[in-house]
Amino acid sequence: MASEVGSPPRTASGRNGTTGSAGMAKPDLDRLLRSRELSEWLAVSETTLARWRSEGRGPRCLWLDTGSPRYRRSDVERWLEGRAA
Repeated sequence: MASEVGSPPRTASGRNGTTGSAGMAKPDLDRLLRSRELSEWLAVSETTLARWRSEGRGPRCLWLDTGSPRYRRSDVERWLEGRAA
């Protein structure tokens, strides 16, 4: 489960999600995470993330530009669920 790895990155407002039109909190599952944010969340180095990308082992990665990998939070959650024992 994702909570076993650590807390997911917080948004700029300091929350783990966004507020919907009705004022109710909803998870921001498609927020794009930088490598640094993901490495802190998973407690691994950015070098490890780069190795996983090159080996096709880590969570799905999107490329905004050369040298700008991003990770959808929902993809990371799904990847973590698939790794749960």
